[in-house]
Amino acid sequence: MDDINGMVMRHDREIAAHTEQIKTLFEQQKCLNDMTKAIVLLTEQVKNVKESQERTEKMLDEIKSVPAKRWEVVIAAIISGLIGAGIGALVSGLIK
Repeated sequence: MDDINGMVMRHDREIAAHTEQIKTLFEQQKCLNDMTKAIVLLTEQVKNVKESQERTEKMLDEIKSVPAKRWEVVIAAIISGLIGAGIGALVSGLIK
């Protein structure tokens, strides 16, 4: 009878220990689920930041190109003016 009582007490202790282990596992699983959700959210936010950065870079490139286009127009006008003046001087020299 003492053997049976000892076995029951040992089983009760083991059951209590296993119950605590199961509670710990459930808590750890909840933490893992929470971290997984956080990672998914963070991944989506990083994706949005990347898309926003790409749009910003595109707008910045467009803004940078505006002065260059203006200079191209100014240089073209100056060259056209010089060529026109040169042709005008050449034609007026030939006409005299």
